[in-house]
This record gives sequence, C-alpha cells and structure tokens, in this order.
Amino acid sequence: MTTRSKKVASTMGSDEHSLNQLQEDDCWKLFAKHAFRDDDTQPNQECKEIGMEIVKKCKGLPLALKTMGSLLYNKSSVLEWETVFQNEIWEFSKEHCNIMPALALSYIHLPSHLKVCFVYYALFPKDYEFKKEDLIQLWMTENFTHCRQHSRTPEEVCQQYFNDLLSRSFFQQSDENKEVFVMHDLLHDLAKYVGGDLYFSCKLDQTEKIHKVTRHFSFELSYPRCFNGFGSLCNTERLRTFVSIHHFRWGIKMSIHELFSKFKFIRILSLSDCSDLQELPDSVANLEHLRSLDLSGTAIKKLTEKICSLSQLQILKLNYCRDLEELPSNLHLLTNLCRLEFKKTKVRKVPPYLGKLKNLKVVMNSFNVGHDRELGIQRLGEFNLEGSLSIKELQNIENFVDAFESNLRNKTHLVALTLEWGWNRNSIDSEKEENIIENLHPSKNLKELSICRYGGKRFPSWLLDISLCNMVSLVLDECESCQRLPPLGLLPFLKVLEITKLDGIVSIDADFHGNNSSSFKSLERLEFLSLSRLEKWDCQAVTNAFPRLRHLSITNCPKLKGQLLEQLMETLYISNCQQLEASAPRALHLELRDCGKLQLEWGTMKRLKMETSLLEIVGLSYTLQNLQIDLKNNDCVSLRIFPLYLFPTLRTLGLSGFGNLEMISQSFIHNHLEELTLKNCPKFESLPGNMHTLLPSLWYLCIQKCRRLESFPEGGFPSNLQTLTIQGCSILESFHDIGFPSNLQILTIQGCLVLDSKNARGNNTHNHKSTAENKGHKI
Repeated sequence: MTTRSKKVASTMGSDEHSLNQLQEDDCWKLFAKHAFRDDDTQPNQECKEIGMEIVKKCKGLPLALKTMGSLLYNKSSVLEWETVFQNEIWEFSKEHCNIMPALALSYIHLPSHLKVCFVYYALFPKDYEFKKEDLIQLWMTENFTHCRQHSRTPEEVCQQYFNDLLSRSFFQQSDENKEVFVMHDLLHDLAKYVGGDLYFSCKLDQTEKIHKVTRHFSFELSYPRCFNGFGSLCNTERLRTFVSIHHFRWGIKMSIHELFSKFKFIRILSLSDCSDLQELPDSVANLEHLRSLDLSGTAIKKLTEKICSLSQLQILKLNYCRDLEELPSNLHLLTNLCRLEFKKTKVRKVPPYLGKLKNLKVVMNSFNVGHDRELGIQRLGEFNLEGSLSIKELQNIENFVDAFESNLRNKTHLVALTLEWGWNRNSIDSEKEENIIENLHPSKNLKELSICRYGGKRFPSWLLDISLCNMVSLVLDECESCQRLPPLGLLPFLKVLEITKLDGIVSIDADFHGNNSSSFKSLERLEFLSLSRLEKWDCQAVTNAFPRLRHLSITNCPKLKGQLLEQLMETLYISNCQQLEASAPRALHLELRDCGKLQLEWGTMKRLKMETSLLEIVGLSYTLQNLQIDLKNNDCVSLRIFPLYLFPTLRTLGLSGFGNLEMISQSFIHNHLEELTLKNCPKFESLPGNMHTLLPSLWYLCIQKCRRLESFPEGGFPSNLQTLTIQGCSILESFHDIGFPSNLQILTIQGCLVLDSKNARGNNTHNHKSTAENKGHKI
C-alpha cells in the first residue's frame, strides 16, 4: 500500500520504502509532457525559461508538475506564463493552509463553471471511484450548465466540462478499472478546503458532526450498516443532497415517511440498496424540489402515482428493483424527466405517452415482444433508448412493418443490442424472419451486436456492408439455417467475433474475409463453437488478414480439415476437432483437446496443455515454461523416456495417462523446473538420477498411481522441496536411505501398501505437516 502518513506506515508493520522526489530532468519531462502535449514545434524560449522556474517551485512532486503543466497548456502568451510564476500563492506557508500552492493556482485559473464542478467532488470520500456518467448526471441535476450553450444539450455541455477537468489532471482514470475515475487525495483536500462545510461526507458514526450550513450530505456505510439519523446540529430542511456511499445493502432506523418529512428543499435523493424500502410513501409528493431520485436495488414492488406530481424530477433510477412489476401510468406528466432507468426489473409494459417526453432517455436491459400492441416492438419507436438492450421473443412480430416502426436505426445512443428469437419453435418461416431482421437495422453508432436463434437462411444486408462501421463485438448464435457468413472482415473496428452453432455453415471462404488486404484488421478474439458441418476454413485465402489476432478458439468442429492461421498469437484453444490435420498456429499459450494430428511449433510456446490420444515430441524448446499432457488412451503413445532436457526453461511439468512411460531423462542441471506431477503412469519406475542436484529449484512433487515405482534415486530429494505427495504407488518400499529435505512443509502418503510407514515416520525429524494413510488408517 502507499501512504503519505508515517503513522499509517508504522501501523501496517511492514517494510517501509520512502519515495524520493523526482530528479530535475524527470521533473521537466513530466511538466513539458502536459504543458506542450508533445507538440512537434519547439516551445517559446521565454516560456521554456519561465517553465523551468515553475518546475523548481513544484519541488519534485509529480501531481504538482502535471496540474501546472496542464494549466499552462491553455496559456499561449509569455505574459500569462509570467503571471502564473509571479503569483503570491507560491509564498503561502503550511501555517496558513495545508494546500499545495501549485494545486491552488491550478484551481484559481479554472473558469468559474469548472470550479463549481470540481468542488462538487467534496461530496465524496477520498479515493472514491466513480463513473463519468454518474458525476455528469449530478452536475446536470444541480444545473451547473446554466443553459450556457443552447446549441448543445446539458449532458453534452457537462461532458465537455468533465473532459476539461480530466485534461487538466483534476481527475484520473483508475489503475485497476479504466471505466471509472478517481481524484488524487491532495486534490480532494483542495476540494474540501474550497467547499468548506457546504459539503459533508462522513461515516455513519460521525453524523453528530454535521454542520448547520451543510447543504450536500453523503455517508459511508460501515458496521452497523444502518442509518440512524442526522444528529442535533444538522438543519435537514436545508439539505439539497442526500446520498449513500456503499457497496452493499443498508438499513434505516426511521420510517421512509419520517425521513422524507425532514426534507424541504432536497434536490438529489439516493436510497439505492436500502433494504428497508419496500414501499414509497405518498409523502414523496411533498418533495417538490426533487430533481433526482435513485431507488435502485430496493425491494420496492410498485411506485405510487404520487410520484407523478414531482414536476421538477429529471432523473428516476429503478435498476435492480427485482420485485418491481409496473411503472406509474402517468409518468408522462413529468415534463422535465430526462432519464428513466429500470434495468433488471419485472417491468414488462412501459407506460403510455412516454414518447411525448422528447428529452427523455430510457435505459432498460430487455424488451419482450408480445402479441398485443402494448407489447409490440413498434413501441420501442417512441423511446430514445440508451445503453444496452436485448429484444426477445422476436418470433411474435406479426409483420416487417412493425419491425420498421421500432426505428432502431435512429437509436443513436444504443451501443449494445441483442436480437433474440425464442426457443423450441414448432415451425420457422425463414422468409418472414428475413424480412423482419432487415427492418431491425441498428444505428451506425452500435458497438456490440448479438443475433440469437434467427431462423432465416441469409443474414441481413446491413451486415453485408459497412454501415455498422463502429462495431467492436459481434456474436452469431444458433442461427442454424444460415448457409453463408457475411463479409465481416470489412468491419474496421471489430475486436471480438463469436460464431456458435451455425449448423448450415459447411465452408468459410474468402468472402468471409471481405476479399480485402486489410481483412479483420482490428480483430483480437475469434471463436468458432459447435459448427457441426464445417469442413473447411479458407483462412489463408487473403494475405495479411488478422494482423492483431491474440486469441483463437475452435471447439466442437468435428469435420474441420485443412490449414489454420500461421501468425503468432497469445492463446490458442482447440477442442474436439478430430479430423484436423494441420500445423497448429504459433501461440504463446496453447490448450489442445482431442484435436487430430496437429503439428506443434515449439519455438514460441510458453504454456502447453494437452488432452490427446496422439503425441510426438520433436525438437528443442527454449521458451516453454508450462507443459501439461493428459493422454486419453493409455497405451496409444509408445514414449518410454520423457526427454526433460529438450525443455531447459520448463517451470511446470504434468504428465498423466502415459501407459508406457518408464522414466524421465535429465543428465545436466535443470535450474528452472519448480513443479512436477506424474499421474496414472502404470509403468513409470524412475525419476532422474541425482535428482537432488539436477533439479535444484523443485519445490513441488506429486506422484499418483505409478504402480511400478519402488524407490527414489540415490541422494534423495532436492533441498528446496516443500510439498511431497505420493498416492497409489503400491510397491514403493521405503524412504530410509534418503530422508526428507529440511524445507519440507507438507508430506502426504496415501495408498502405498508396501511402504514401511514406521520407517518413514521415524526418519521424519523435521518440522512439517505429515499425513500418511494406509488401508484407511492414519499413522
């Protein structure tokens, strides 16, 4: 962990490593990276000289260098640079303020509209990770845009605000999850300092400290996970924001009605994941200033119609209300409503007239097409859909006109779409389904598409051209009547392609690649699964195809023959392709199961796992680190001696089902092998002689069901051995002559009938866990 506190470091009780300040050259490079953004043109010499003086004032602190560089990037004149350098804030001492001068300067030079957006983050605790869209929605609800730009929507304006703050290093992407953002704790200190007591974020046991002037309140959940009130100092009537910060469900000791009665001017109210909220009281109508209401993850079953009187309400979130079955019928009366979310609920019917709310965005994860008009697919034409949507039971569409009226082509905010037909249909009208899917043409902004159980014989024409040029993921699943694949190689940004259970596909030819020299130029993952009739993949018909392919999986294609790809990739998985006879693609990590007679290229492999009935080891590998082979037919491979010396970099070796294997051969020191497992090798008799010196790195040894193993080599085990497991070696006699290494920690002996367990136990004088079982008795 990292910390700026010596006290925290000492409390952890671990070794401390103090990070020094950046060296002068590194300081300048970091500053210049943000101040000049790697422009090809040389910076103004005067600006460069001033910049070097500013760098000195940052005292080697990376955050200060980044924020100052980002600030000056937007200032082009020498005078502006000089003004920043001469600012009196540089002379502030920590006695007056604990805020770093460079950060305070960066804040002072923010435009006023960005200042208020930045300070709003004081509502959240330190290191709080947030999604961009969540923070933008809060800014919108607080009306931070002030209708500054009439040519753009408030959401677009707030997105620009966010990007401006991000470019100035006030926010940064999380290291662990690139979809979320975080604010550096020093900047958080600045936001708290500027925001003062207006913003109050606390743990539940600190609610007594809430100030009378607090307007925006959030609380973190810890044990006990129950909100018990605001304390005596808080003027709850003046609160504008009430938000819970949590990762699990929480309770409340007062009734929801009592909670609502404390609010008079509340604008943002989040009760998400509150386990005590099962019914929304009619008193919600008294929250006349409410603009955002989040009830996600609660046990609520039905919303009162009183909610439709909240004339200021802009955002209503009901995601993961798994018991919620219907929405209020008069939601269309909420004329300011601009966002409605109800993912993962039981809601099937969308209230009428919602289409009249022209600014409304609807987020729902699925829509089940029914036979009556209330559940007809044409209803989707009324809504401005956003995010991801699965449209199910498409066989219930009566005619292609209804499909056309869904107007999917104009759903520009819909980024992921699943078109799904039902299971177990008695009959399929292929021509009807072809006409329907033609009229379900998605927007060009679509990024992810899945087509499931489609019954047409050909895919829609909109998959044959490049109208979906922004698509990055495509899944074709159980479209069993389709006989040809569209030219998907023409999709310029496609990264993931999964083709499953297309029983009509016999051959994949050059048309699939698009007859283009840059075929599949962005594809990273390709999966063929259960193509029962596929016989040929003409993958080499187009040169330079798949230049970025990293993962290839071919599973349950029993008739596939011919050549495979030649280029190097990260992972290759081939399973149940019994007639495949070809050179396996070069890959760093391979997993092969029942895949015919594949010829392997050892030269690039780091990991190989095989379950096969055929094996031929040819050549030397200087790259393989992990090798696991499980033979299905015990006697089909004649290999008697495993040549460990052919794999000098191997770290892990596992051999199972070798019916004729007798020994492992190694005549010189192998410094890398750490783990060795032998299972079900009935003729195996001998480990490498002088194993204690030839395998110095071996720390794990497991031998199971090797019935001919009588003893271990002279000299005993490697001194580094920590775990030893011996099971089912029925004629193994004794450890008397070799003993156990001092590092041994875990010893398991089981099912070794001849082994003199007393001798083994008597020889075990070292401190390790020992378990020996013979005929079911522990000794």
